[in-house]
Amino acid sequence: MAIYVNGKKVAGNSVTVSQSGGPGLPPGGAAGQLLSKKTAGDYDTEWIDPPEGGGSAGVASFNGRAGAVVPQAGDYTAAMVGARPDTWTPAAGDVGAVPAGAVASIQSLTQEEYDALAVKGTTTLYLIGE
Repeated sequence: MAIYVNGKKVAGNSVTVSQSGGPGLPPGGAAGQLLSKKTAGDYDTEWIDPPEGGGSAGVASFNGRAGAVVPQAGDYTAAMVGARPDTWTPAAGDVGAVPAGAVASIQSLTQEEYDALAVKGTTTLYLIGE
């Protein structure tokens, strides 16, 4: 069982839960605490308070807003998030189109056959069937 906080995995790949003693969840822990490794040793765990800051509550302040600040319209420009300028017109290759006359052959394959090809031809159009 993995441990998640606000949808983010925060601890371990697995935890063994035992009702008869032995390895498992240690006793104690308060509401809101997280189970954490103390050392690299097996089953050496402890209950801790969650780290402060970050998380899904937002930042402390941004653009004059305080508290649990989340993005609003106008906070970022298109260029700040990697968008192309409005004046950009994509070429055929930018959108995955094949220029006219470039296809020399067409092959119909299953996904497994396609994945097994050692070399994929640059002038071959592959049709993947189910």
